[in-house]
Amino acid sequence: MEEGYGVMVLNPNENYLEVEKSAMSSPLPSPTEPSDEPAEKRDRKDDKEGKKKREFYEKYRNPQKETETERIPIRENSSSEEHVLYVWDHFVSQAKAKNVFIMAHSYGGLSFVEL
Repeated sequence: MEEGYGVMVLNPNENYLEVEKSAMSSPLPSPTEPSDEPAEKRDRKDDKEGKKKREFYEKYRNPQKETETERIPIRENSSSEEHVLYVWDHFVSQAKAKNVFIMAHSYGGLSFVEL
């Protein structure tokens, strides 16, 4: 930056976030609150919580395990072309740079050609 150079890295192929769908679960009572549930039922709940913790650990130990996910689109980024156009309009065109060098790979390069 001191010499007047800047670098911007884009990933126009990443158009959404993929997050794991969470199962609807009821909130757990506070441990300080007295529970009216029988001990057997509390034990089953504890077993379920233990299973959830094991599944959570397993997900990170074995990331290839299939899970149900939800795709959340990234705003102003529904396609590679839209992403490149948005970045150009909001950042590159407003920069003080007189010259812009673009180094692109694969479909990202085609997206710049579409400008």
